[in-house]
Parts: sequence; structure tokens; C-alpha cells
Amino acid sequence: MLNRGVLNIDSGGVRVADVAVGGFTQQFNGGTPTQSNSSLVITADPPINFIGGLGYAENNLCIADEGNIVQRVAGFGLTATGALSTSFIGPAVNWNSGIPFNSSGRMLLSPAPG
Repeated sequence: MLNRGVLNIDSGGVRVADVAVGGFTQQFNGGTPTQSNSSLVITADPPINFIGGLGYAENNLCIADEGNIVQRVAGFGLTATGALSTSFIGPAVNWNSGIPFNSSGRMLLSPAPG
């Protein structure tokens, strides 16, 4: 599961570092892949393994900003592929264990500072 305690969350959502634009995992704490600045490391690749019901590709959390939520694991919406349903569009209207979600039930993300 995701560990809120090691994540950088700002007013826009959970800060992320996308592997497609140079993000890479430096730490892996309780199923939460992060960089040294606590940005969550994500990928749009399909999951190849699962930890706590969430999909991962190598050491990166698999996310999807499209597709319907077909199931929930510990309050997190998952797509048909098992990727975590996310969005960069807020505002946050609900929180699950300190992690923000928007009105469509997707975990709210915020781009990492460039």
C-alpha cells in the first residue's frame, strides 16, 4: 500500500516523478516508490506484479489517468489493468489515509517541480 508518511503532498495533490521524463526510484518504503525529494515515482506501463493489490512495473507504481474504475483496494480506485486511477485535475474533495482524491474518485497528483 502507499505510505502517506513518505510522500510529498502539496495543495495540488501527491507530487510525482514520471519515469517517462527521467524519474527513477531511489527509495521503496512499504510499497511506495519515491525519489529523495519524496515525489512518488509513477509509470503508465501496464503492471507486471502486484503489492497490496496495487500494480507495479519494475519498482514503479503503475497509474492510469484514463479508464473506468472497476474495483477498489483499500479505498484506491483501480482500472481494468490493475493500474491506480489518478488525475492531475482537482480539487481534492476526499482524503484516504491523508492522500487526496478528486470528485471522480481518482487519486489527485501534482507534477514534481522541474
